[in-house]
Amino acid sequence: MRKARVSVVFCTIMLALVAQTPAHAVNVPHSVIVSDDPVAWTPHVLDGKVLIVVQMGNKLIAGGQFTRVQEPGGPELSRTNVFAFDATTGDIDTSFAPSINGVVEALAAAPDGQSVFVGGTFDTVNGVVKKRITKLNTTTGQIVPGFNLTVNSGASVEDLVVRGTRLFLGGAFSKLNGVTRGRLAAVDATTGAVDPNLNLPFTVHHNGGTLRVEKFDVTPNSSRLVAIGNFRNVAGLDRAQVAVIDLTTTPATVANWDTDRYEPQCAGLFDTYMRDIDISPDGTYFVVVTTGAYMGGPGAGVLCDTAVRWEVNAAGSGLQPTWVDYSGGDSFTGVGITGTAIYAGGHQRWMNNPFAGDQIGPGAVSRNGIAALDPSNGLPYSWNPGRTRGRGAFALVSNPQGLWVGSDTTSISGEYHARIAFMPVAGGTAVPPANPGTLPGNLFTIPNGCGAQDTSILYRVNAAGPALPALDCGPGWSADDQPTNPLRNTGSNAASWGPIGSVHPSVPPTTPSQVYSSERWDPSDLPEMEWHFPVTAGTNVKIRLYMGNQYSGTSQPGQRVFNVSIDNLPALTNYDIAADVGHQVGTMKEFTRVSDGTIDILFGHVVENPLINAIEIINPDVQPPPTGSAFLVKRTFDGTTAGPPMTVSTPGVDWARARGGFQLSGRSYYGWDDGKMYMRTFDGVNLGPAVELNLNGLTATHFPIANVTGMFFDNGRLYYTVAGDARLFYRYFTDQSRIIGAETFVASGDGDGLNWSTVTGTTMASGRMYYALPDGNLYGINFSSGRPVPGTQNLISGPAKGDGQVWGGRGMFVFSGS
Repeated sequence: MRKARVSVVFCTIMLALVAQTPAHAVNVPHSVIVSDDPVAWTPHVLDGKVLIVVQMGNKLIAGGQFTRVQEPGGPELSRTNVFAFDATTGDIDTSFAPSINGVVEALAAAPDGQSVFVGGTFDTVNGVVKKRITKLNTTTGQIVPGFNLTVNSGASVEDLVVRGTRLFLGGAFSKLNGVTRGRLAAVDATTGAVDPNLNLPFTVHHNGGTLRVEKFDVTPNSSRLVAIGNFRNVAGLDRAQVAVIDLTTTPATVANWDTDRYEPQCAGLFDTYMRDIDISPDGTYFVVVTTGAYMGGPGAGVLCDTAVRWEVNAAGSGLQPTWVDYSGGDSFTGVGITGTAIYAGGHQRWMNNPFAGDQIGPGAVSRNGIAALDPSNGLPYSWNPGRTRGRGAFALVSNPQGLWVGSDTTSISGEYHARIAFMPVAGGTAVPPANPGTLPGNLFTIPNGCGAQDTSILYRVNAAGPALPALDCGPGWSADDQPTNPLRNTGSNAASWGPIGSVHPSVPPTTPSQVYSSERWDPSDLPEMEWHFPVTAGTNVKIRLYMGNQYSGTSQPGQRVFNVSIDNLPALTNYDIAADVGHQVGTMKEFTRVSDGTIDILFGHVVENPLINAIEIINPDVQPPPTGSAFLVKRTFDGTTAGPPMTVSTPGVDWARARGGFQLSGRSYYGWDDGKMYMRTFDGVNLGPAVELNLNGLTATHFPIANVTGMFFDNGRLYYTVAGDARLFYRYFTDQSRIIGAETFVASGDGDGLNWSTVTGTTMASGRMYYALPDGNLYGINFSSGRPVPGTQNLISGPAKGDGQVWGGRGMFVFSGS
C-alpha cells in the first residue's frame, strides 16, 4: 500500500515554484540528496518503458515505448509512446495525445516554451509522415508548422539538446534535408535548416552493428559537446566511443581530448557498450555509464559496467578518468548529475564492486537499480531507495523540486510507481561538511604508548625481506634481503609475494603482516638452511617462527612438508602448512628453550622445500615496560613552528592501539590494531563513543589497517602509509556514508625517489603533507594534484632542529571542528 504523504501545503509550494520555472536545458543543481520517499501522485505507465522526460513549466512530458497510462486510482488511457501530465499533481493532460508509431528516444524543450522536439525510430506522427524527428505543440499535441526537418537516411534520432536557437541531434542518420551529416548535426530550432558549422562525420564501427551517436550532452555555456556511441573515428581522428567537440570554433572542431580507455571490447554482443552521459550543472565534468558484462574489471583494464567521471576541460591523448565505480557485471542505463550527487540507474545490484563478476565482492555495497554517488570519488552515498531492477532506469532528470526517474519497472522504495516516479528535494539529506583541518591550527599526535623500548625482545628478523618498523614498543624487524647474513648459512633463496590473504589467531596483532610478503626457502641441495642466534647461556627464550604458504604449487596439503629442530630437539615434524592453516594464511609457531649460548634453528626437507618468513626470539623473564596512552598530544602549529606539547586526557581510550587517524569537521576517524576502522566525534576536548565502520568484506589483504602508520584525507581520498612499505597509498572514502573504496591506488613511492616505509604519523593541511620519522623529527613536503612533490621536503621541527620537540607516534591530525 502506498503511503499518503503529500500535503496540500507541499503541493501549493510546488505549484508556485514550478509555475515560475522555465524549461531546463541541463539538470538543475540541488543542495541536498533527494528524498528516498517518492511522492504519491505521479501517474503510472502500465506497459513498456519510459526512456526520457522533459519539463516545461508545470508540464512534464514523458516519452518511450508504451500504450497505456493511468492516474492513481483513475481509468486507463491510451497514449502511444508520449504523454504529458501536470508536474505538481500528476493529472494527465487530456489535450496532449499525439499518435507516434515508433519508440520515442529523445525529447527537448523548444526555445519558445510552447513546443517540444521529439526524436526516435518512428515514421509517422498523427498519421503524417515524419521520420525520426518532429516538433509538437505542447498544448494540442499537433505538429508545429514551419519546422521543416527531414531525416533522409537513418534508422533513428537517439538524443536531442537545445542550446540557444540551435537544436543538436545525434543518432543513426547520415543525411538531413538532403545534406550529409554523419550521426551528429545541429539545426535551426525554428526552421529546421541544417547548421553548416557542425559537420564532423562519426565513422568506423566499434564492434559491427549500426554506426550511431548513442547519447550526447552540451555544456551549459554551449562551449563543448560530448558524444558517446558506436564509432571509432570522428572527422578523421581516432576517438573510441567517446568524443569531445569544441563548439567555440567556426566551424566546430574535434577537441584535443582523447582517451583509449573505451577501446577494449566488452561482451561481443554489444556493438557499443556506451549507454548514457550527463554533464555536470557547472559544466566542468561529465559522467559516462556503460553496459558490457564484467570482463575482468580493473585488473583487465576495461570500463565495462561502470560509472566513470571525466573532466570536460582536460586536454591531450591517453586521458585517464577521475574515478571509476564498478557494478561487478550489471549494466548502467542512465545517469543524472545535480552537483551534490550523481544518480546512476540500471539493473545493478551493487556499487564499489570491482573485484567480482555477477557476485558481491570485497568492498561492495548493495544498491538495487539506482544509486546516488559522491561526485568526488564515485562512492555511493547512504541514499538507497532501491527499485525493481528490470532492464534499467533510463531517465534521471532534475528540476528544482526533485528528481524524475523513468524506467521499465513498477516499484521504487518498496512502493508501486509504474515506470515513472518523482523523488522530492523536500525531506532530502544534506551532505555534511567534510573539511580537514587547516593551518594555523592545533596539531594532534597520537602517542605510541611506549615509555621505553621493550628489551624482552632479543631478535626480530624479516626473512628475505627489508627492515620493518615495529608496531609495538619493541625493536624493528631487521632486514635479511642480502645474499649473506651472519645469523644464517648460505644456500637458501629469497622470494617476494603480495600481501598474505589472512593471518591465523596465533599471530600477535602487532606483527606486521608484511613479514609474509617475503620468504626464505631452502632448495633441495645441501646444506640444509640453518639460523644461529647468540643468546647468553642459561637464558630462557621463546622462539617464534612465522610461516605462510603463498606459492600456488604447494597450496594443497601434502605438497610442502618439512621438519624444524631447535637446539637439536625436534620442534616441527612433518609440518604441512597447508594442512595446518591453509594456503595464503600466515601462522606463528612458538617454542621454548634454555640457551646454551646459541639458539640453533635447522630446517629439513621432507616434501618440496622448507620456508620461513620471520623469526622472533624473546626473553620471557624480562618484564616488558608498561604501555598505553589514554591521552592525545596537542601543539599549536602554523606549518613552520610548533608550540609546546600539551596532553588532552581521553579516559578509557588507549591510543597506543591506534593505527593512523584523520579528522573531518569534528569527526575523528582512525584505524585500530584489530584491523578495523572507527569514528568518534571530537571537539578538541571530549570524545564521543566509538562507531565501527563497515568494511564491507575488505580484509587485511586489501586494506592492512593493523599495519598502517599514518592517515590523512584529501578531496575524497583516504591516504595512508604502511609499515615497511615504501609507497604512499590511497583509496576512496566518503564521509556521508562512511564507505571505503574497494580499490587501492599508489600516490607516491613508486619510482619518485620518496620512501614512506618508516613513517611514524602523517597528516595533510593547507597544501602540505607533514610526517614524522623514527629520528623524532617532523618534516613537510608540498602536496599537489594528489601527490607529494619530490624535492620540496624540508625539516620542520625535532632534535635535528634543536627546538626541544620530539615527534612520532601512531598518527597525527590537524583539528577540524564541526
